[in-house]
Amino acid sequence: MEEGFSKRLCCPVCAGALDARPFDDSFWRGLLTCARCRTWYPVHGGIPVLLDFRVDFHERFASEESARLAELPGFHPPVGSPRPGERSTQRTFTEEWGLLQESEVWFHYTAEELVQLLRDVQLRWYRPGSTRVRSILDVGCGLGHETHALAQALPGAETIGIDVNLALLESPLTRQPPKNVRFVVASLFALPFPRSSFDLVYSNGVLHHTHSTEQAFDAVADFVAADGRFFLWVYGGGFATPASSSRFRVAVGSVAEAVGRPLLSRSPEPLRNAFFKALTPYAHRRLLRRVRHPERWQRMNTEHTLRDMLSPRYAHRQNYNTVIEWFENRGLEIEAVQSARRYKQLFDYPAFGVGVTGRRTAPVLSDALGAA
Repeated sequence: MEEGFSKRLCCPVCAGALDARPFDDSFWRGLLTCARCRTWYPVHGGIPVLLDFRVDFHERFASEESARLAELPGFHPPVGSPRPGERSTQRTFTEEWGLLQESEVWFHYTAEELVQLLRDVQLRWYRPGSTRVRSILDVGCGLGHETHALAQALPGAETIGIDVNLALLESPLTRQPPKNVRFVVASLFALPFPRSSFDLVYSNGVLHHTHSTEQAFDAVADFVAADGRFFLWVYGGGFATPASSSRFRVAVGSVAEAVGRPLLSRSPEPLRNAFFKALTPYAHRRLLRRVRHPERWQRMNTEHTLRDMLSPRYAHRQNYNTVIEWFENRGLEIEAVQSARRYKQLFDYPAFGVGVTGRRTAPVLSDALGAA
């Protein structure tokens, strides 16, 4: 991490300024401290861990760096409480993303296809040379695949990927990123940045995995700058299957997800791991006949897909009208929706989910009503 990057950040607890305390010349490991609330935050692998609640990683870091922390009397790790289900979300997504550290594909996309997805389907409003995007926040970046793709699709912008999952700390995509790409471990409900500070806030397939998609939307929308944009993709209504699927397969899939998800997300880790290890070989044979890149698709990709479908605590589904109302209530005018036709042309598969871009053109509706 560059020391100068700490000036871009703020304390997720009190929004105070952070002081950088590197342990080595490269700031591969070190601390960020907040003098206002006396909280310290670890930096590991060049990535600041700016969670507002304590996790096991803080205990390990404190044990390994006890001598350095002794030089900071009165400072402590974060003491906040996670949101409902947030620990479970962090745990299951850390397990899920930890599987793909060496994979060449992310779900069904290669790195090149991710850039094409952004340019031709999701961010069609962007025009190089005429649309100004200087800063991008990728909310829920996984291991960083989309963050890198965003930096390529919208070149020149400072691009920051955040995620609550701790597998991000070991991702090969974070080790030597381009100079304009950075990563942070943080909760989307307590983002460590000044409000209204990003020209583009991007979140693809993430907010529906929180206890409240609408509350997550409101928390993230606050960081869209004046005249900035917010792209959101969330699950649409119904179980996501190809149009050719039989009603029986759709019903089975819906039941498996509705019953399996709550059970697996709450089960002990050894039991959860044993379930996915047992299911993966069977599912892998079937998926190999359907994926776009079977020559690159490995068992770890199949297990990752199964975990993404069945292990997160939450997976809420929305319709377009509901999502559009959220945008309008936050002063974001609908500018574009994802192109279903272009998606099918590119990937030979029907688009699903709700993909919308809103542009900041007015103050938040609730604020305006309160002022009146």
